Amino acid sequence: MEGNEIVLAESIQFKNGTAELSSETQPGLIAIKDFLIEKSYISQLRVESHIGSKNANSQSLSEKRALTISKWLIGQGIDCKRLVAVGFGPTKPVSASETEKNTRIVFAIASLKDKLVGGMPADGGGQIAGDLCKIPK
Repeated sequence: MEGNEIVLAESIQFKNGTAELSSETQPGLIAIKDFLIEKSYISQLRVESHIGSKNANSQSLSEKRALTISKWLIGQGIDCKRLVAVGFGPTKPVSASETEKNTRIVFAIASLKDKLVGGMPADGGGQIAGDLCKIPK
């Protein structure tokens, strides 16, 4: 943990330019799933997707990636109500010059015991990618 973010040993990876998970991502996703199972007091986890490049597709791809991860977690038994899939596109870079570093997935605790964390809304100011309880798996 760093602040309210879960830090993984390895980043979540996608096939280039898509919302399809890379095979080497499995251990990180399993770690998130296990964390949520162990920490039942986490009411909502925000799955944030950030894209480093500014193009017409970046916001949409960002939302699709957040949805892909959330659907995977739901498929592994995590309650859809405990997840918020959010796309930020290129709006929150962590580096002015490194596109690769700016493209990332962040797992942020949005609420504990149904109380919002850090004075932020559950969506963290990003674009909610959809209602996870209504999206087909």
